[in-house]
Amino acid sequence: MIAEVIKNSAANAKIHAKRKYSLSPQDYEKMVAFSTVSQLAAFLKNNPAYRDALQDVSPETIHRAE
Repeated sequence: MIAEVIKNSAANAKIHAKRKYSLSPQDYEKMVAFSTVSQLAAFLKNNPAYRDALQDVSPETIHRAE
Protein backbone atom coordinates (compact mmCIF):
# COMPACT_ATOMS: atom_id res chain seq x y z
CA MET A 1 0.00 0.00 0.00
CA ILE A 2 2.68 2.54 1.00
CA ALA A 3 4.81 1.51 -1.99
CA GLU A 4 1.90 2.30 -4.33
CA VAL A 5 1.41 5.73 -2.74
CA ILE A 6 5.12 6.53 -3.11
CA LYS A 7 5.14 5.26 -6.69
CA ASN A 8 2.10 7.37 -7.58
CA SER A 9 3.54 10.42 -5.85
CA ALA A 10 6.75 10.13 -7.85
CA ALA A 11 4.83 9.79 -11.11
CA ASN A 12 2.63 12.77 -10.26
CA ALA A 13 5.69 14.87 -9.45
CA LYS A 14 7.24 14.04 -12.83
CA ILE A 15 4.03 14.87 -14.66
CA HIS A 16 3.71 18.16 -12.81
CA ALA A 17 7.34 19.07 -13.59
CA LYS A 18 6.89 18.37 -17.31
CA ARG A 19 3.55 20.18 -17.45
CA LYS A 20 5.24 23.32 -16.18
CA TYR A 21 6.93 23.66 -19.57
CA SER A 22 3.95 22.68 -21.70
CA LEU A 23 2.27 25.16 -23.95
CA SER A 24 -1.15 26.21 -22.68
CA PRO A 25 -4.30 26.57 -24.77
CA GLN A 26 -3.75 30.34 -24.50
CA ASP A 27 -0.24 29.92 -25.92
CA TYR A 28 -1.65 28.06 -28.92
CA GLU A 29 -4.21 30.83 -29.44
CA LYS A 30 -1.41 33.39 -29.44
CA MET A 31 0.66 31.32 -31.87
CA VAL A 32 -2.07 30.96 -34.49
CA ALA A 33 -2.54 34.72 -34.40
CA PHE A 34 1.06 35.40 -35.43
CA SER A 35 1.43 36.49 -39.01
CA THR A 36 5.12 35.66 -39.46
CA VAL A 37 7.49 32.84 -38.66
CA SER A 38 9.71 35.42 -36.93
CA GLN A 39 6.95 36.23 -34.43
CA LEU A 40 6.42 32.55 -33.70
CA ALA A 41 10.16 31.91 -33.28
CA ALA A 42 10.52 34.83 -30.88
CA PHE A 43 7.56 33.60 -28.84
CA LEU A 44 8.88 30.03 -28.62
CA LYS A 45 12.41 31.20 -27.88
CA ASN A 46 11.08 32.83 -24.72
CA ASN A 47 9.41 29.59 -23.60
CA PRO A 48 11.62 27.50 -21.28
CA ALA A 49 10.74 24.28 -23.11
CA TYR A 50 12.08 25.61 -26.42
CA ARG A 51 14.79 28.02 -25.25
CA ASP A 52 17.68 25.57 -25.56
CA ALA A 53 16.56 24.20 -28.91
CA LEU A 54 16.23 27.70 -30.36
CA GLN A 55 19.26 29.31 -28.72
CA ASP A 56 21.11 29.59 -32.05
CA VAL A 57 18.07 30.77 -33.99
CA SER A 58 17.63 34.43 -34.76
CA PRO A 59 13.92 35.29 -34.92
CA GLU A 60 14.73 38.23 -37.18
CA THR A 61 16.25 36.07 -39.90
CA ILE A 62 14.44 32.73 -39.60
CA HIS A 63 12.18 31.54 -42.39
CA ARG A 64 10.17 28.40 -43.15
CA ALA A 65 13.01 26.63 -44.96
CA GLU A 66 15.14 26.44 -41.78
